[in-house]
Amino acid sequence: MPFDLLTVVRAVHVLVVTFWIGGIFYVTFVLHPAIIRAAPPEGRHKLFKAMHHPFGKLTRWSIVLVGLTGLYMLADMDMWERFLDPHSWYLHLMVLVWGFEAFMRFVYGPLHMHPRNDRWAETRPDAVFAGMVQRQRAIGLISIPAILAAVMGAHGYLPF
Repeated sequence: MPFDLLTVVRAVHVLVVTFWIGGIFYVTFVLHPAIIRAAPPEGRHKLFKAMHHPFGKLTRWSIVLVGLTGLYMLADMDMWERFLDPHSWYLHLMVLVWGFEAFMRFVYGPLHMHPRNDRWAETRPDAVFAGMVQRQRAIGLISIPAILAAVMGAHGYLPF
């Protein structure tokens, strides 16, 4: 069987998306509740930062790899016109999820949100932690239809 780079890239793409979105669900539905049970409100932000920091680095690499592999697949299969097809709406949803997360991780988070949260954690620890939980839930919940639609759409099973 000849080597097929597109198949390898697609497999890496799926693997990295699985890691990234799986991590979001772990943080949202396992780590956050554990921190709420384990730490008083004034200590939650600090505990979250300590526990999440190593994962955050891996998430940033995942977002970069998802973007690069997705771009490669679009270019290799010359699928740009599918962005104009309303039946390929799932592509827009995937790019929206990826773009939002990339913006939060590389632009808004480091430049605005993290410094603000560090300042507010001293006076408003509940609000800071609640905001983090809400953002994680939002990206996790919008990821569910994005993943389902992407897999179904890639196999031609979306009726709309």
